[in-house]
This record gives sequence, structure tokens and C-alpha cells, in this order.
Amino acid sequence: MGTLGIKMALFWPELNVTTTQELKVLSCRWLEGQMMFSHTLWVLLIQLSVLFCNMMECSEAKHD
Repeated sequence: MGTLGIKMALFWPELNVTTTQELKVLSCRWLEGQMMFSHTLWVLLIQLSVLFCNMMECSEAKHD
């Protein structure tokens, strides 16, 4: 167990990271989770803006 592993075990005992390989896997999973989360947010934002534009166009059309 390297010094990094020992430090990790001290700071986050619940993770119990023993090797740098495990650390890499954990950080990769975390990054993937962040990417998926932000991607989902972007999709929601785009859908909301499209919906909003459609509503505005509909209300403008009714005024004519």
C-alpha cells in the first residue's frame, strides 16, 4: 500500500482504496457520473427552451 493509499484510507476510510488502480477506477466512475449528470441537465435545458419558444410562438399567433 503506497503513501497515497494510506492517505486515502485516513481521509476516506469508507472508500478503503488500497491500490492506485482502484483509485483510477473510482475517479473514472466519478467523472462519468459528473458527465452524465451535466449531459442530462443540458438535455433538460434544451427541451425547456424549445417548449418555451413554442409556447411564445403559439401565444403570438393567437394575438394575430
